[in-house]
Amino acid sequence: MNLEYSAPPSFNVSKFKLKNRRPCMIHEHWTLNTRKSSPFANHQKTNNMTKYDKLIDDYILTKNFTHALRLVTDKIKQYPNTSYFYALEAQVLALSGEHNKAIDKANNLLARFPSDVSTLKLLIDVYDLCDYTPKEDVFEKVSKKYPTFQLIQEWLDHAIENFDILGMQKATMMLTKSVSSSGQSEQNNKIIKLWAAASFMLACNCCKSQLKPIQVKLYKLD
Repeated sequence: MNLEYSAPPSFNVSKFKLKNRRPCMIHEHWTLNTRKSSPFANHQKTNNMTKYDKLIDDYILTKNFTHALRLVTDKIKQYPNTSYFYALEAQVLALSGEHNKAIDKANNLLARFPSDVSTLKLLIDVYDLCDYTPKEDVFEKVSKKYPTFQLIQEWLDHAIENFDILGMQKATMMLTKSVSSSGQSEQNNKIIKLWAAASFMLACNCCKSQLKPIQVKLYKLD
């Protein structure tokens, strides 16, 4: 089955704060002027659940998960090629405490490589709710399959928001490879290379134990 990856209504990721986290002050320094043409630039905050159907949102917010799941199932029947509702189904299951079912649904969907950013964020939320660590980072897995500049930049944004230093390092390195085919300006090209170098040095300082020996040798910071 081919999935159609259409995102929910727009949401400006730079304007919200993650729950239980302080706002990320470095985010504004990791922004390129590429958003205007990016199909992934605007997406809905994961915590809002969904704007496709306000009734689903209301049921989730009032913890009426049985009715929410019933409506999501109807949406899947109505839009069988839209990945977002499959991820939403997994999230409702996770919220209702059915963690094993939620993880299975999320893993099955991730195996199909959905490229919609809102779907990916929902999958991450499902794994967090279930206290489950997938074999591979959600954004990393899909970005390797579809290494578009816009998707990788969304990965970088997500890594920065979550203070994921290794994610920042991997995303910026992948950006340097995709920038040549993305039509970026020379200035943006240089900025991306600076990001890659800075994030790698940061990773060597803060996450040295998680880096491969050959990586650590590039920056001997001891």
